[in-house]
Amino acid sequence: MKFSISKTQIILVVFMLIIETIVDASPITKRQSGGSHSGDGTYFNPGLGACGEQDNDSSMIVALAAPDFDPSTPNGNPNKNTLCGRGIRIYYNGKSVDGKVTDRCPECKSGDVDMSPAMFDTIADPSQGRIPITWDFI
Repeated sequence: MKFSISKTQIILVVFMLIIETIVDASPITKRQSGGSHSGDGTYFNPGLGACGEQDNDSSMIVALAAPDFDPSTPNGNPNKNTLCGRGIRIYYNGKSVDGKVTDRCPECKSGDVDMSPAMFDTIADPSQGRIPITWDFI
């Protein structure tokens, strides 16, 4: 018995493999796992952030750890950092909260996220002060 495979069949198989790879690596899969980054979550009182945006305690914003923020700062100008304005989802103890990056946390370790009080209050009691979190960009 002789098998014959056409170019169309080969292209179809390759296409299906590419689609499967894309679906397996989708952000939805990462979010279901509870976050691909981990560190400590803390809170601070925002003002004028490294991205040049004025925020306050009720703003849904975060400051990323300097080791995570700084590599995306072109020519030393944090206002032009490519992470500024990027969405972030933070997970803690079965809860999650969404916000955006507007600041830099010089004291934080890689993976840590400093949140506005409004964001922190959504997932934990402020009396906790520091919580173990996971997070993803969204």
